[in-house]
Amino acid sequence: MQFIIEASRFVTDRRINPRLNFAKLLPALKDLSCLLERVNRMEDKINAVVNFFDIVSRWHDREAEMSALISEFEQSNFQGKYSEVLENLRVLRHHFQNAGRSMSGWNRTSPGMKVSDENVFLGGIYGLFTHPVSVWKEERESPKGGSAHFGGSRAESDHNILSDQAERFMISHIGPMREIIGYLSRSVVERD
Repeated sequence: MQFIIEASRFVTDRRINPRLNFAKLLPALKDLSCLLERVNRMEDKINAVVNFFDIVSRWHDREAEMSALISEFEQSNFQGKYSEVLENLRVLRHHFQNAGRSMSGWNRTSPGMKVSDENVFLGGIYGLFTHPVSVWKEERESPKGGSAHFGGSRAESDHNILSDQAERFMISHIGPMREIIGYLSRSVVERD
């Protein structure tokens, strides 16, 4: 009986071939890695985080595609052949979910929406209220040289706090996501 189950899993492995479907997805993942690196190099971290959320949200919108690919690898994971690949795909999907769209989070967009200064919210740190990036930019560029909400002298300090907040969030995602994409491109495509 055990032999029949293992043999049927072997047949399933040959029919599904998740490596082929991953190879179709790989160019887009490599583009994602390049875009993330470009965002990572941006000096203005507040603008960078808006770009970051826009890039990642497009992948969050593809969650069904990622889940289907994970399912294909699970069905083909005969004797743990794809265990590491599966773990990396799941972690990558988790990054997309964590940095993706959430109506009560930083990136308050719905599937398909363009991410902009109006729907990315920063703050909620060191006594700063949570506002859209557009409000924070307006505060910084105020002709009074300061913040309409907090008084003139705090605008630059607030900007630095929010820049640091945005940068730390991106650091927690960009490096790991790029490493996973690199690992997957080497492991899945080059594997026999």
